[in-house]
Amino acid sequence: VSQSRYKQGRELHLESANANFNIGMYYDKKGDYSNAKFYYLKSIEIKDSILGRENLDYALTLLQIANINFKLSNYNQASVQYQEILNTRTKLLGENSLNVADVLFNLGLLNSKTSNNKDAISYFLKTLTIRKGMLGPLDAQVVFVLYQLGENYRQIKDWNNAKKYLLDAFNLSTQIYGTNEVEYVTLIESLGLRLS
Repeated sequence: VSQSRYKQGRELHLESANANFNIGMYYDKKGDYSNAKFYYLKSIEIKDSILGRENLDYALTLLQIANINFKLSNYNQASVQYQEILNTRTKLLGENSLNVADVLFNLGLLNSKTSNNKDAISYFLKTLTIRKGMLGPLDAQVVFVLYQLGENYRQIKDWNNAKKYLLDAFNLSTQIYGTNEVEYVTLIESLGLRLS
């Protein structure tokens, strides 16, 4: 009987954690990050006590908190949280998982935002390798990774790599989505070229 009650209690706590997570998602989508973070923190506290930190569900909730910290410019907190998520996902899913690639991409964005462009490039290159390896070269997310690589190379004035990755992003975008004049003009301006 006691084991049955324990299991029921555990399930109720996990339901409570999931309800708090869903409420957090609601507020997050509305842009109310204070309330979203409050409910995510309630959810993660329960998940930590029941599942522990080395759990994908815990990592997913921590990801939402890290994303809010990123949006609120709490970059140090977000960086520590992304690193924890990266470690958990790598340990549980392997280093070539798309879930790992997503965290690497977030770390790239964070480092780009804080002008740590060389670190950003490293994270984006790892992301690119995983995504191409898992989904092939025509993955739409690869366009964004290539663009970020180009922009970060541009920031460190490595014009050859900037041009290469921005053109790769544009060409892949054209392959996937077709020609878009606005994207073309944006890319040309990113390369520092003028249309005549």
